[in-house]
Amino acid sequence: VGGPSDIAAFAHRLTKPQRRNLNCRRNPQTGEDEVPSESSYQRALVRVDPLAFERVIRQWQEDLLGPDTDPLVVLDGKVAKNAGQQNVVSAISVPSGRVHGVQPVPDGTNEITAARTLLERCPLEGRLVSLDAIHTQDETARQLVQDQGADYLMTLKDNQKLLLQTAQTLLPGSFFPSGPA
Repeated sequence: VGGPSDIAAFAHRLTKPQRRNLNCRRNPQTGEDEVPSESSYQRALVRVDPLAFERVIRQWQEDLLGPDTDPLVVLDGKVAKNAGQQNVVSAISVPSGRVHGVQPVPDGTNEITAARTLLERCPLEGRLVSLDAIHTQDETARQLVQDQGADYLMTLKDNQKLLLQTAQTLLPGSFFPSGPA
């Protein structure tokens, strides 16, 4: 679901029995069960406590799928176009696709601090966490290994020139992915 407009569009496609089962308000003039408008969903969604919602979603996933035994958690940032271009970081287990959480990135900052906040809430002990190059930071690595008992897979790019040079020096030229194509 992309936002209030998508929720409203979904609600308008509900059948009469579905609307009745959801106790939609009956319009006395038309006799039809009406669904809320897009603006009603917008007003409701801004009042939702995101951390409380996250706990409910995680519990629902566990009830539906059983305990989470996925070995890998992938952390990734995206711009949510249907949420006013809000930049968010999400943590997803692989292969099940379970959502561990989503953390907004405050305006004027980058993903690094938001990712660390999100990681604190994730059950990571004994797992491998995959992060892209922006998160190749000493503090993030320390948090994962020392604080949360996880291992990490971080990408090296030019944003960490000295670390990249060291890795290229220590690894043979034929070692994937640093070797020739």
